[in-house]
Amino acid sequence: MAVNQKEHWNCIYSDDPSYFGDSPSLFCTRCINVMKESKCASVLELGPGQGRDTKYLIDSGMRVMTADYSEAACQQLQNRFGNKIAVMQTDLREGVKLPRASVDACFSHMLFTMDFTDEQLSKLMSDLKNAVVPGGLIMFSVRNQRDPGFGKGENLHDGVWENEKGFAVRYFSERDVRKLSEGFTIESITEYNEGPKILYCVVLRN
Repeated sequence: MAVNQKEHWNCIYSDDPSYFGDSPSLFCTRCINVMKESKCASVLELGPGQGRDTKYLIDSGMRVMTADYSEAACQQLQNRFGNKIAVMQTDLREGVKLPRASVDACFSHMLFTMDFTDEQLSKLMSDLKNAVVPGGLIMFSVRNQRDPGFGKGENLHDGVWENEKGFAVRYFSERDVRKLSEGFTIESITEYNEGPKILYCVVLRN
């Protein structure tokens, strides 16, 4: 039986207050430069977890709104950053409802590589097209199909595999990324490693 992913993440975050460490991801440090070049002042971060990238975004002068379905993560974010951020506890598999053109950019490090169906991802991208200003940025990273974890464990659906630690992970081909990016201008699709993980890092223009 597949593991309940929301409960699993709540347990992970509750048991370890710094599960992913405190240093920002390489992807986040690169995205900050892209956002500054585009004069972005506000960003929506999807799936921030405990906030390792959130802190870097705040410290870089961005107005930050976060969205995560883990109650534990949202409480830790609120305790850690207080009124420096706006925290939304919401299930992104149901999309994200924000006013039209309400943020300059969206940033997400490996959120899309969670347990989403094709339809859920398509709905989320449609919502982001509405929420991000015209000409704004959508930046996300995903595990790709050259990653050593691809094809291992239980295949739940689509490209989603549940590994031995109970994490459901979706792996993308470049074709998958391009399909997901339809309706946006693709600025770049690059591959890089984060430890043993092999990722696609994607920058789109709305």
